[in-house]
Amino acid sequence: MVTNNSAGKTQPHYIKAGNFPGLYRHSLSGRYYGAKKLRGKRRECSLRTTDRKIAERRLREWIRNLQIVHQGLEKTTLREVIEKFVAVNQGKSAKTRATNASIIRQMERSFPCAMEVEVRQVRSSHLEEWLAIHEKRLKNTSYNRYTGFLNALLDIGVRDGIIAESPFANVRTKWKKPQEPVRLVPTVEQFRAIVESVRSQRLTDHASQSADFIQFLGLAGVGQAEAASVTWADVDWKRERISVRRHKTGARFYLPIYPELKPLLQRLRKEAGARPRASRCVTVAAPPKQSSERRRTQDR
Repeated sequence: MVTNNSAGKTQPHYIKAGNFPGLYRHSLSGRYYGAKKLRGKRRECSLRTTDRKIAERRLREWIRNLQIVHQGLEKTTLREVIEKFVAVNQGKSAKTRATNASIIRQMERSFPCAMEVEVRQVRSSHLEEWLAIHEKRLKNTSYNRYTGFLNALLDIGVRDGIIAESPFANVRTKWKKPQEPVRLVPTVEQFRAIVESVRSQRLTDHASQSADFIQFLGLAGVGQAEAASVTWADVDWKRERISVRRHKTGARFYLPIYPELKPLLQRLRKEAGARPRASRCVTVAAPPKQSSERRRTQDR
C-alpha cells in the first residue's frame, strides 16, 4: 500500500496503525483502511472514518463479514436474488404469487437502486426511501406485505451467504397495526329484504339456492368459504351444533345451531330428501328426480 510521487521517490501514503492487525491510516486524508488476507487473496476496504475507535469496530465487522460471505456470491445482484425469491415461492397460492409479482413490478419501477446493483450495496436507507414512496397510497396491511417481501427477499441473501446481515434489520418501521375494516352490516329487516330479493329473481334457475346460501351466511355468521364446505355430515342434530372447517388454517370449530338458523336447516334437510348424502353441501338442493322414461333414454 504505497504510492510513487512525481520525483520518483516512494512515499508511504498508508501507514500501519499500531496494536491492531490489518488497520492502516492514509497519511494525507487521515482516513482508515483495512486489509486482510483470506483464502490466499488480499482484501482491502475503506473504513470511511478518521476516528480510530470507529475504524477498529468497522474493521472487526468487515473481517467477520468476509468470513461469512461466500466469495463466489458476493457480486450477486438484486435482480438475481429476486429470481431466487420467485423460485422458492412458486409453491405458494396463486393470490400470494400475484401479490409478490405486483410488489416486484413496483420495485423495478421505483427502487432507488437499479435491479443490477449488488445486494451488498443495498442499504437500509434505500429500503426506507422506497417504502416512503408508496407509504401514502398503501393501507397498513398492504404496507406490511411490502415490508414482509423485503424481509423475506434479503433473508435469502443472508442464508445463501451473499450478505452477512440483512439491511432490513435497521429499517425503522417494519410493521404497522392493521386498520379496523369498515363493515356495513344490514339490519334484520334489510337482511330479510336482500334474501327475498334474490329469491324472487325469475331470470335465473338458481335464485332459490342462492337465497338459501345468503340466508345461511347471515343466520350462521360464517364466511362464504366456510359455508360452502359445510356438509350434512357436519351437522350434529343431537348436540345442536355444526362442525365448520376454517378455510385458511384447516382447523375445525363448532357453531351452535341458533334458534333462527334451525328452521332453515330443517327445511333444507327436508328438501334434500329423507337420507341426503353425507358429503353433500348443506346449502345445495337435491337434484330433481328423473322419470323412468328419461332414465331409460339416458341409459341408451
